Amino acid sequence: MEVTSIAIEQKRVEGILFDIAVHTNLTPDHLDFHNNFEEYKKAKLKLFTRAKKAVVNLDDEGMSKDILSLFKGRVITYSMIQKADVFAKVIKVEKTVTAFQLHVSGDNYLIKAPIHGDHNIANFLAAFSPCLHRKISIQDLLKAANFITGPEGRFQLLTNYPSHQIILDYAHTPEALESLVKTVKNLPHKHLILMVTGVGLRDPKQRPFIRKAVDGKADEIVVTVDHLGLYNRRNMIDDVMKGFSSSSSVHVKLHRERGIHKALSLADKDDLIVFTGLGFSGYQVIGKENVPYCEYDVIHQYFEKEQKVLV
Repeated sequence: MEVTSIAIEQKRVEGILFDIAVHTNLTPDHLDFHNNFEEYKKAKLKLFTRAKKAVVNLDDEGMSKDILSLFKGRVITYSMIQKADVFAKVIKVEKTVTAFQLHVSGDNYLIKAPIHGDHNIANFLAAFSPCLHRKISIQDLLKAANFITGPEGRFQLLTNYPSHQIILDYAHTPEALESLVKTVKNLPHKHLILMVTGVGLRDPKQRPFIRKAVDGKADEIVVTVDHLGLYNRRNMIDDVMKGFSSSSSVHVKLHRERGIHKALSLADKDDLIVFTGLGFSGYQVIGKENVPYCEYDVIHQYFEKEQKVLV
């Protein structure tokens, strides 16, 4: 289960003793709830006072040292950039899989898994490491790696459109967008068309950092919103737009559906289109209502209208 800092502060997991607590990373988030970043970190650290064992990401400078200094139980560490109990080194990135060397307690294993990006490989390590705590056979884990399926909306490659590469990804914070762009740059493509939103950053001061994360890193950028009823759309987009080095390749749409249409209209054969944000959630907030919304339908209907060839 996922335990958020807000859930901890609201005592929604009070009284639960966890067998294993897993640390992934600490980046500015939920600052509309917590007074400041330090309070946010303190809330997340509380999880590790309620666990028997821990898994710690050594690559996260924000919190890993704090956990290692306070935690008294058994710890398994993982990393993408340094030696740890479990660490990985990427060998080759292909369209549908990534090959990487997995190092576990001195032993090496070649993995080919249908995942992309350092962040997803780090997530693989974060999921793999608790299994070692549970004494699950490494050979069984290696076999299972071939059958990994990513969660909906997390670097999800749509395969229905042979003339275009389309990826849906949940990225909605500056850090996540920066990591995503770094990953997709490694995929074969002619041009990169990227759609970003400002939702997910309830602190308006953070929205300009979305611009910083993507500015100059895509051939075309579409700025839109996820929902119509949560915030003032114009203000949100203005917050994101502040400071783009060039506006000639940046396009603004006040509706997510129109943003999708714009991004697709900019793409030619072999281009890569990446839709980020909360579009896979299954609904849009319009006014005060949650209205059903399907990103796949929006994309499919666009291609039907444009008479594109579908599989």
